[in-house]
Amino acid sequence: MPEGLNVGVWGVEIALGCLGLVQLVWDLFLPKTSARRRIAFLGLCGYLVILWWISDMEPVGTGWVGAAAFGGNDAFGLFFKKFFLVVAAGVTACALAFTKDLPDGRGEFPTLITFATLGMTALASASDLLTLFLSLELLTITLFMLSAWRRRDALSVEAGLKLLIAGATAASFMLYGIAWAYGSSGGLSFDAVAAAARGGDALPAGLAVASALMMVGILFKVGGAPFQAWVPDVYQGAPTPVTAFLSVGSKAAGILILLRMFHSVLLPAADILAAPLAWVVGLTLFIGNLGAIRQRDLKRLLGYSSVGHAGYLLLAFATFSERGAAAAMMYLVAYLPTVLGIFFCLCVATSMTRSSSVGSLTGLNRRSPLLAFGFCVALMSLAGVPPFAGFFGKLTVLMAAVQADLFWLVVLGLINVVIGLYVYLRVVKAMYLDPLPEGAGPLAVPALQRWVILVGVAATVGIGIWQRPFYEAAERAAAALFSS
Repeated sequence: MPEGLNVGVWGVEIALGCLGLVQLVWDLFLPKTSARRRIAFLGLCGYLVILWWISDMEPVGTGWVGAAAFGGNDAFGLFFKKFFLVVAAGVTACALAFTKDLPDGRGEFPTLITFATLGMTALASASDLLTLFLSLELLTITLFMLSAWRRRDALSVEAGLKLLIAGATAASFMLYGIAWAYGSSGGLSFDAVAAAARGGDALPAGLAVASALMMVGILFKVGGAPFQAWVPDVYQGAPTPVTAFLSVGSKAAGILILLRMFHSVLLPAADILAAPLAWVVGLTLFIGNLGAIRQRDLKRLLGYSSVGHAGYLLLAFATFSERGAAAAMMYLVAYLPTVLGIFFCLCVATSMTRSSSVGSLTGLNRRSPLLAFGFCVALMSLAGVPPFAGFFGKLTVLMAAVQADLFWLVVLGLINVVIGLYVYLRVVKAMYLDPLPEGAGPLAVPALQRWVILVGVAATVGIGIWQRPFYEAAERAAAALFSS
């Protein structure tokens, strides 16, 4: 960022809000046939400019600042804002490749991505329970609309309805938990709740109830067991770019809330939540990875895989330690290029084969070696194979759990690494070893999409080999979280 250029407490949110309004107004003056691509390109450029704008921004304070609705840009909040902007840019690039497969319309699709990103960045700045809830609902409502975007597709409409039901249920638990927190602390600011939580020898009963209710609401959001049933159906029915957004952006938003609320504001609740959370971690890992084994649709397989990865993130959270928080954030960084890469490849493949089944990838290496290579790298990273990014992400989580003496959960995590490897190798086998279907010809990947695939592969390998700057950024963010 140029010297002397800075943004205020609400700078990123104001910039994203203005970008969304410009997209809405510009949409009115564009021809219907080209509106979506132009507005998506505007959004992509806007995210990259804002990311550059805050790239060297100094954190404000070490935690939330005072009792304002937005506490400022501490290191933890800045880490997630940068993360969310990268997510938005990646999903928009994926949507550009998927434009022709979306129903006719104007530029609302990329505009909704902008407002969803606004909700996520507002979450990162929130220092008030009500602001946190409203920011979360802004994200959730936009995801409802994006998931049901293909209104003539029964699976897409079903995905939107199921996400609506899951989101409404999660919101009910969250809001009821916030009411209990307000009644117990006398305020909605994080300062007031934290003071009430740490004001005595034991956590007040009202805050214990609030912690349990909010934990259930967030588990719905991240797809943690036993509240994961909506995930595979929504992943299968939603447009592929939206599935990518749900897989990494929405999940990261849920982890952000968990870390902020229970590692900073309600840390005394760790004694109450530790035992049930350990069982949740184990169930989430096994339901996700075992459920993926029998799937024949790649998007459903990735839905169950997402549940399994939520288990590793919850394992890092369950340590209730600074190292565990850093490990969760590093896992998200490693997860980001991997997920965006595999969904971008899936967008390209489905636009040509008109199917997202695992069978449609049979013999892909002989039809498009580059596309098969992109899939293979992303799948091996999801499995945690070195030297890809996913390996280091899993390693940091398991090491944090070892340090926290959660040895039995580490064993479960290692078992699920093996199960996940089997799941992903089955897809790789179909692409490289299974015979080519009769009549299947070569698939020509456009030049721009070839470059995007190569960039995704480079990012996945690069983070796996050169992870130090990313882990140091995660450590600084975790330190700010625990100093609040």
